[in-house]
Amino acid sequence: MREPLHSRASTFLEALEAALGGPGQRSAEVVAEVQSDLEAAVAAAIARGEEPAAAWARALDDLGDPQELAAAMRGPLPPERPARAMEHARRAAAVLVAGFFAYTAWAVRSWDYGDRLGLFLFFGALGFPPAVLLWPGIVWRWNALFSTVNAVALVVLAGFLVVGGTHTVATYELAATGADEALLVDGEALAAALPAETGEPLLEREHVLALLILAAAGLVLSLIQQAGQRRRVLLIGAGILVLIDLPYTIEEHLFVREARHAAAWVEAEHARTGSWPKGEEFTERYEPLWIDDLWYSPPVSAEDETFSFQWPRYLQHSAGLGYHSDGTIWGND
Repeated sequence: MREPLHSRASTFLEALEAALGGPGQRSAEVVAEVQSDLEAAVAAAIARGEEPAAAWARALDDLGDPQELAAAMRGPLPPERPARAMEHARRAAAVLVAGFFAYTAWAVRSWDYGDRLGLFLFFGALGFPPAVLLWPGIVWRWNALFSTVNAVALVVLAGFLVVGGTHTVATYELAATGADEALLVDGEALAAALPAETGEPLLEREHVLALLILAAAGLVLSLIQQAGQRRRVLLIGAGILVLIDLPYTIEEHLFVREARHAAAWVEAEHARTGSWPKGEEFTERYEPLWIDDLWYSPPVSAEDETFSFQWPRYLQHSAGLGYHSDGTIWGND
């Protein structure tokens, strides 16, 4: 049986509602939840043999002062919902932003065989911060983690990686000072004077940009106050990237299987006849596994023993895949 609400409890709940900003949807939800917890605690105490008045007093004492309780709860609570038209406009803008960058990431994914991870993550994560900030009810107050100091440190770090972690190419021009003068340069002395080759860059430029955008996405993710929302947003973002990448991965797997099967057929024909099959012979006689529009490039001469296959992607017709007889696989954008 539900215990009737105590007069002191009614006063407490009214004070809590006022401390939360007065009547409203959010404050009503909070007050209803606190009241439900109060009634459950009182009912349990009465079931243990405690007097109703004492049970109410103990439950209210455990909650403390309504002003302090409201202050502790105000930060994690989202604000009142905006006007319906504004809410719909923000949702539509967030969906458009996320959709545009998801489409861009879809196109970028087709540019090469396998992931160009830096470029893919750069475009995939670029729409995350504006989409999260536009969607109503997710981010509503400033977070200490997202501070000016952190933002400046992030920019300085990215600048250091861009400048110090990538190649810099210097061009030197040598010109004669007169029409009849010949400029003689000692090659070894010139090589010693020029900067030494530094080797591979510490990070590719596109990887640096991807790290910068991922850091910005992480900072915006930290602005989300509710842990449940943060998990859902993270899962949705990661899920979109997986849904973009997975079809291309499957397509590339099918192409590699088909290309290796076709290469084995070409080599078997060469072993049987002593000559490499021509393009027309390949088109007429080769039986594909599942891809029937491979474009075969036979060896260009009798001494040449290399051949290749080209194939336009089904998922992105402006891009394609290639396979060389030495096992090299590449993408064409």
